[in-house]
Amino acid sequence: MLARPKLASRVAPEDARAFVAWLERVAIVAPDPVGIVALSPDPGDDYLLALARANRAGALVSGDAHLLDLESTTEPAPGHAEYRVLAPAVFADLVDSLR
Repeated sequence: MLARPKLASRVAPEDARAFVAWLERVAIVAPDPVGIVALSPDPGDDYLLALARANRAGALVSGDAHLLDLESTTEPAPGHAEYRVLAPAVFADLVDSLR
């Protein structure tokens, strides 16, 4: 993802490598969700929504217009948390405000 031209022109290669190394240390690998429900106009996005819900994510960070247009997800499935879909810049501002 960081090698895509849109990002590669903005992120120095050494910063990208450092970020990936950090992510490998702190990331939690989640199992694939079961029971994917159609919530987005783009069926390919439903996997991400189901993954966020099944793993009780507080937020799903994406620049995808279909996901950002979902003002609110439907009622959570029993035992699953609700989450917000945030644009990357909004999420970055949120993280900065917590420092």
